[in-house]
Amino acid sequence: MPNSRLAAVNLKKIKREHILRAIADLNENVPHGFADSTGFDLLFEGKRYAPKAVLGVAGRHALGMELLPEHFSGGEDSTCFKVLRRAGFDIVPKHRAYLLTWNPDQFSEADFKQELADFDAGTAPLRWSVGNRKDMPIGSDLFLMRLGREPKGIVGTAVSNSEVHQLPHWDPAKAASGVMANYVLCRPKRMQFEPILPLEYLNQRWPGQAWTPQGSGVLIEDDKVVRELALALRLAKATKYWWVNHKQTYKAELDGGYIWSPKTNADGSQNQTYLNLTLVSRGDVVLSYAEGIIQAIGVVSAPARESAKPTEFGSIGDAWAKLGWEVPIDWQLLQVPIIPKNHLADIAPLLPAKYSPIKADGNGNQGCYLAGISATLGELLLNLSQGLAQEVVEKAETSLREAEDERAETEISQLPIPPTEKEQLIKARRGQGRFRLEVEKLEQGCRLTKLTDKRFLIASHSKPWCEATNQERLDGANGLLLAPHADKLYDGGWITFQDDGQVLCVSPEIEMVLVQWGIKPNMNVGGFTPQQREYLKYHREFIYGARQAKLAIGAMDLVRLG
Repeated sequence: MPNSRLAAVNLKKIKREHILRAIADLNENVPHGFADSTGFDLLFEGKRYAPKAVLGVAGRHALGMELLPEHFSGGEDSTCFKVLRRAGFDIVPKHRAYLLTWNPDQFSEADFKQELADFDAGTAPLRWSVGNRKDMPIGSDLFLMRLGREPKGIVGTAVSNSEVHQLPHWDPAKAASGVMANYVLCRPKRMQFEPILPLEYLNQRWPGQAWTPQGSGVLIEDDKVVRELALALRLAKATKYWWVNHKQTYKAELDGGYIWSPKTNADGSQNQTYLNLTLVSRGDVVLSYAEGIIQAIGVVSAPARESAKPTEFGSIGDAWAKLGWEVPIDWQLLQVPIIPKNHLADIAPLLPAKYSPIKADGNGNQGCYLAGISATLGELLLNLSQGLAQEVVEKAETSLREAEDERAETEISQLPIPPTEKEQLIKARRGQGRFRLEVEKLEQGCRLTKLTDKRFLIASHSKPWCEATNQERLDGANGLLLAPHADKLYDGGWITFQDDGQVLCVSPEIEMVLVQWGIKPNMNVGGFTPQQREYLKYHREFIYGARQAKLAIGAMDLVRLG
């Protein structure tokens, strides 16, 4: 057969039965002339196959001829991928994970924050150097290592969303000399500037992995390390804790759901405890202190915004500047307020050396409005809240997840794809649009409640929308139709399913919840398709698995590191 492209009409004669026979041949190591794939894999029953090899071998059964690599191409938008997907098979980017490096002595924290702010605002992409690496599949997991000065460790995670490309070197001196560097565009999933996982923990937990590479873009080759690292990052705390002293304004701020400060002191000088409002992030926890007690705990629902002094303050703070910062907060009042003086022996050693919210004798520091406090102190105070701790933690987690979703929506809005495609990807976040239609092709109703009236069912992702690729976000196999209360449990990792349909509950408490809803906690809801099982595996390992680990370790001690 001549070495020329095969007409697409011939490839389209290859059907699912031929592909299944090809997969069986590949499992038996039947010889073929195709190399391993470089960017994508076909997923089937938990195994990965080179898409071109699958189609090439399937051609023997469908066309009765030997297909060669040069007869057709692979990759997105190729006939090869379209035929395989039309037959019901998933093709996903190769699972690759890389270490990127950040040295704050070479690229300052202030510049880094500005790049993230520009990305969030949609005014600029986030681009990172990958050292000598010349290839990296789109959709690769990226772990950002802070090196150079202490503290060292992983400070962020992202996903690559471009091919490796060259631009002038990040070092201005080298760029001036014409030196180029390799880069990829990134979608940040989580970024902070102190280590999420410190270097000491990484070396102790995975001693076989080099965590201080000489350059950026180093491949993490051990899939087990990648999976365990992803779970550790999911468990590690990202929440920051703040203490606000607002004796004069607490009533208005608690009622209004915010905190507010002027931008500067009355004489125009800077006040760090006012500037701290601009450092607050969505999902952070704030403790309200006034008149000697902590009477409310809140979760930040949005970053600071410029705002005039609230009118409800009335004559309070007449000497303050009229323009300031406002941070929206979802407050929860404590049934029993916390009196810090009653716990001073535990609290005092944990107070910050600078900008402490209270003095050594337990009295409030009037010169301090909003103070950052350590996670250790924040958790201690949450534990004194008599039952509110778990609710606050859950609310903070939800807020962080919503922030990740919104950041991903911003990225989608910037993609060079048709507006209708953008709309479908964003609708999928809410279980709507094309994603829901694809789910309904596979699921007839809620497997737990047996409800089939789809007006009252939610299309829920197994692999969370913010963690999925664009293809996975729309893949019906990545979803289940669930009643709202069942969706709440599944989305939070409180329940999951085995491949054969057996329900798993994270704790006896959740089993009792199901019983009270009239659902048998040990029921079997029936089997799933091979494609669904791939997503269920992810849900069991990372969503349900994270919930198990949190319960085992304790809500207020999710990952004790360093």
